[in-house]
Amino acid sequence: MKGSKIKSKKRLILISIGSIVIIAIVVALGFWVKAQNQSNGSSVEENTTEQFEITGNEGLSFKGVSVISKEQKIMADRTLGDIEGLNVSDKQEISEGDLLFTYSNQAILEEVKGVDRQIASANEKINRSKSKKAEISNEIAKYENELKGIKSKEMTPELEVKATELTQSIQAAQAKLEAEEATIATLKDSSGDLKLQKESLASKQNKEVKADINGIVYINEKGLTDPTVEYIRIVSKEPLIKAEVSEFDVESLKVDNEVQIKVVSNGDIVKGKIISIDELPTVSADGKGTSYNFYVKPEKAIRIGFSVEIKLNGEKIQIPKEYVYEEDSKLYIAKLKLDDKEEPFEKVEIKAELKGNNYSLIDGNVVAGDKLMKNPSELFKEDK
Repeated sequence: MKGSKIKSKKRLILISIGSIVIIAIVVALGFWVKAQNQSNGSSVEENTTEQFEITGNEGLSFKGVSVISKEQKIMADRTLGDIEGLNVSDKQEISEGDLLFTYSNQAILEEVKGVDRQIASANEKINRSKSKKAEISNEIAKYENELKGIKSKEMTPELEVKATELTQSIQAAQAKLEAEEATIATLKDSSGDLKLQKESLASKQNKEVKADINGIVYINEKGLTDPTVEYIRIVSKEPLIKAEVSEFDVESLKVDNEVQIKVVSNGDIVKGKIISIDELPTVSADGKGTSYNFYVKPEKAIRIGFSVEIKLNGEKIQIPKEYVYEEDSKLYIAKLKLDDKEEPFEKVEIKAELKGNNYSLIDGNVVAGDKLMKNPSELFKEDK
């Protein structure tokens, strides 16, 4: 009996020791897990403690659209004649002064032929009068020579009569000569007028139509039969942006102000310059708002109809390079999200230019007041 009691006590002791060891192991594991969790949490806290707050003036922002800067519309005018010799093709690029086509008017051509006949008739009359004038001049010379011969002789009654007759003949011939000279002058004036008339008609007979601007030609064959549709349209390739500014901000705009243009559809960033601001306002349909149109010339072409955002007078946001991460030739920042403890930061792509130790922001979802986390590359690796 006594031996069995001893064995029972030893068994109890071993069980107690085993329980204590198990409890110790569980407690140790608990402390280790807690330590790991605290360690992970502290790594986020360490990253969130070094922050950079965005500052700066964002400037003014406007909405606009890429529009046609210049265009020339040409209607087919049948009163000018038939269109002949079309010298351009659809969607061809042309220059100012290039010949597009020529009008040929057959009715005017007949008028020109009629004027040519009148000119020829006048010239024939002029030639006949010139011939008569030459004959009269010869006749006068003959009379003058005879009179000179008589005067060289001793005058007799018979010679005096003859001299008188010659003098009268000379006077009559001179009157005829003057009449022919007047006729010739009249005919020459008439011929000159006819030539001017012919030139005027000829300019209408074959009228050239040329391009007033540089650009791309668009031909609509419907314009040949429909007088309400343009036959040829030339659209300038010179880029232009049309935008609106409110009455409260219009005084902030000045011609030659440099602006930044963002193409909404693809995110492209283009520099530009304000080239004009309308003096007269546009009033909204409800009559409550007033705005002014202004125009921007971008440095490169933007597809007609594309919407854009225009920024003016904004200070370039500077971000220390320690807060920017480059991956696959793209730049990212870690923007702090104060209202989300599970995901305390947001990965945001930006467009920026490195200048010294700072990135100068060109575009991105970053505004004044945003807070960025340092060493975003480490955060992004942890996030993976």
